[in-house]
Amino acid sequence: RQHHIPLIYGNPPPMYLEPLAEVPGHLALVVDASAAAASPLGNTSSTRWEAVRTTLPDVVAQEAAAQQVTLVRAGGTPAACEANVTLLAAGAPAPSAAWRDALGNTVPAGAALLAEALLQAADHLPPGTRRSLILIASGAPPCGDDVCAVARVLERAATDVTVHVVDLGDDPAVAGALRCVAEATGGTYYQASDLATLRAGIRDAVRHALGGQLRVEVSSAGDHPLFPAIVVGREDRVISTFDAWTDADLASGVYSVSVGLPLPVVFSRVPVVAGQRTRLSLVQGELHVNLVDPVGRPVRGEIVLSTAERGPFFSMYAEQVAIPLPAGRYTITVRLDPAVEPLAVLEDVPVQEGAVTTRVLTLEVGVLRVQLRRGEQPASAFVEVAPEDRPEHPLLAGWASSTFTSTLPGGVYRVRVSQYGAPEIHLFLEDVRVSPGEETTVDVLLGQGTLIVAATAEDGSPVSGRVFIYPTGREDAPYAESQVGEVVSLPVGTYDLRVESDAGATHWLRGVRVSANTHQTVTIPSP
Repeated sequence: RQHHIPLIYGNPPPMYLEPLAEVPGHLALVVDASAAAASPLGNTSSTRWEAVRTTLPDVVAQEAAAQQVTLVRAGGTPAACEANVTLLAAGAPAPSAAWRDALGNTVPAGAALLAEALLQAADHLPPGTRRSLILIASGAPPCGDDVCAVARVLERAATDVTVHVVDLGDDPAVAGALRCVAEATGGTYYQASDLATLRAGIRDAVRHALGGQLRVEVSSAGDHPLFPAIVVGREDRVISTFDAWTDADLASGVYSVSVGLPLPVVFSRVPVVAGQRTRLSLVQGELHVNLVDPVGRPVRGEIVLSTAERGPFFSMYAEQVAIPLPAGRYTITVRLDPAVEPLAVLEDVPVQEGAVTTRVLTLEVGVLRVQLRRGEQPASAFVEVAPEDRPEHPLLAGWASSTFTSTLPGGVYRVRVSQYGAPEIHLFLEDVRVSPGEETTVDVLLGQGTLIVAATAEDGSPVSGRVFIYPTGREDAPYAESQVGEVVSLPVGTYDLRVESDAGATHWLRGVRVSANTHQTVTIPSP
């Protein structure tokens, strides 16, 4: 039977209801009886094991009285980690006196070899039955193999096992590993802190294990499978999270299903029926975006996708992206930096189901390379690049050692270099031109001599203020700035100094010579 369900975003895909194998029901349980099970359950007076021993048989009797039960215990013996998994019941009626007694006679001890317990429980499931396990964990770190890695193997194998987890512990690290077991296999995860939440968790796990199944198959162009996260909810509560192409157990009912793609796809009413598999088939299109400069070289930029209904929903810094998307029409915006105006905007780009749409965007950008030297040696400094007409709004900034390389829109820029270790001393390069498709290299010589304006005037008065340093004959833009009393490292040459004191006076010191490997101190007459 094929149905269509309402889709909040995108085109509604087909939904199929398929009968599961009609074989006698079978329930497999794994219980953790390690030493941690002797700890109190939350703030109750009962131990975790006592709570499980008294609650589990009653819940199974109510929810799965007609089922055959396989019961595997991890721990419960002081034996080494490799030898403490015990089969308590194999296909016994639920709840049989035998496995009730086995639970009652167990004393928590040792560690829990949970990975091996899951493998043994899966091996005892009869062929053709639902491959569902329920793991009741004490909350202690398991020993042996990585339990989540083993769960992934079980889920991907031909048996396609689903594990539902009831966690009695409160350790976030252990909870993360146990949640991974459930999410990796399409199962549910419950955390129990008292008898009521323990009973509810076991009950819901049994109902999901014996209910229906949900499978979401997501593919793109060329039937290429995609594995986004699937989130299943009901009444504003997340029920289960798993990957696409996984058979997930769910209790009978109607759910909302979200497929975690770059543009999330949400199905508002998905029915799950006991004994049947609900299969959603979602085919995406693909949008490929490549960024190049005018000569065809790859360019890294911020690629933003948006729709008229949702606005921006995807952003990535890359030279190229391949994005699965529902059929529709999209806008591509490209920036080099969020603070820069878009270099390219392509509107109304169509994406079709199962097809690839490719757009190559040519950006009018070039490369600026700033090489930093101190004498003949590489140097380090803080470099800022700003448009010549907006020097107070740098587009790029960062520490560089030897070379600072950046991609910029074609235009004229000012480069400011802050000398390492003296952030108040700056060197400036004016009228640096970047041409699209070309590389521009400028050399910055951080200094071979030093210069300082003394903080004491010739008459002994204190001086404070800013110093602006110009190459002799050029007073349109300073080459460097500093504070009075700070040492400036400069290339060899002759400079004019303008000193603006805090007292409001301006002094010019002209023809100051800076020589290699020498220190020059200059003094103003009076402040």
